[in-house]
Amino acid sequence: MAEPVANRLASLAARYDTGNGEAEALTAQALARLAYRRRHSGKTCSRCQQDKPTSAFGPDGSRPDGLSHRCRDCDNERKRQARACKRER
Repeated sequence: MAEPVANRLASLAARYDTGNGEAEALTAQALARLAYRRRHSGKTCSRCQQDKPTSAFGPDGSRPDGLSHRCRDCDNERKRQARACKRER
């Protein structure tokens, strides 16, 4: 990993450290996710089934790779439909 990236992640994680070593764990997790994203530079959208670059997916901290399972286009369309249904009520 590039040293400046690791230093930046460590400084961000230090903000959330409560004194029990969480900063190191957060840094390690973030670096692992970044390494995974670099190894797997693309992803398939679960809705449109198209292979897209990882930049086409929004963040989702609950997923193993840290990215949403739907691409931004599909997610935006889903949100538009939900807003339209909400307006109809």
